Amino acid sequence: MSSESIEYWGADEQRSSFIVVTETSKRGVRCVSVAWERQGRGITVSYDHTDPDASDPREALNALAPDVAFLPLEEDDAKTALKRAVVMSRIASRAVPTWLFEEKALLGELRAASVDDGPVYSCGGCGEGLDSGRALRIARAPGRLPLLRTCASCGDAASVDDDHLTRGWLSVYAREPRRAMVHAALAERARARRPDVQALRGASLLMLANPIQGAHCLREAVACDPRCAEWRLFYAQALVHCGLYASACAELQEVGVARQRYANVASSLATLLKRSLDTSALDNIERERGMLSALVAMNSGDTRGANTLVQALSSTPGDADAVRELWRTVMSRYANASSALDDRITTGFSALHAT
Repeated sequence: MSSESIEYWGADEQRSSFIVVTETSKRGVRCVSVAWERQGRGITVSYDHTDPDASDPREALNALAPDVAFLPLEEDDAKTALKRAVVMSRIASRAVPTWLFEEKALLGELRAASVDDGPVYSCGGCGEGLDSGRALRIARAPGRLPLLRTCASCGDAASVDDDHLTRGWLSVYAREPRRAMVHAALAERARARRPDVQALRGASLLMLANPIQGAHCLREAVACDPRCAEWRLFYAQALVHCGLYASACAELQEVGVARQRYANVASSLATLLKRSLDTSALDNIERERGMLSALVAMNSGDTRGANTLVQALSSTPGDADAVRELWRTVMSRYANASSALDDRITTGFSALHAT
């Protein structure tokens, strides 16, 4: 056993898949194991173990999992499957063990895993990859759909067209906002509905730490489809990061109306935000909403235009001081958003996305 060899092994159970990479050397057989739920939480187990007494990979595999029937895999197939597992984990908001990213020689470039690498989820019947539409349904409803989804051939007829919008939203849920922006541009070029494109673009910009432009896009989308709770949720989140707390509270209330299961969490989050506001701020929701246009102008470098838009929010000359004070407050919140946002607010939005 003087030479070193690497082999790839796989096994599928009803709900989970396994990949084990065996590295045979003079020191024994090293087994790097990864297990994941094919349509659920992504990676559930990762394990690095060396069996110094084993002289053959199958011997080590039998000691590792005696009840699992492992079959040899091609290297490319194994690495592709591992990339899918990483994407599933990101969609499910589960951290991927960082040591897996360091094993590039054995596992491939997992950090670069993307929804565009191939089907994210596989059919619970035939094992074929599910199209992007079915994958998006799983991503949007973690834990609420049956664990095993099937393809059209195996009985699940409902689907969403496999287009750039679908892949874009999958990229958002997989925390790949730059890739989502590319799909938004391609969807626009393919003449998709503008509100759909703007919603995808807005959610992507929010994740790219540009909440002002993100809120601007999402406002347009929500205006065209006010009952879309998902868009309103991203819009409310962008407004918070812009410092427009009163407007965000109003949007959260609408989120609860549009999607009843969001109601309790959205109401609690709105109450938490209101604690950061004085009573008069809640009477200034329309003014605060109007300030988004001023923030967009400021973000684009048009300071004079921003000031003009702020001044236009005064309904009477006597209101000018109040409007300027509100603007200063909003600007202060926006400038400190990344550091000053309460952990409970961030956690609240995460809970809403997972509801």
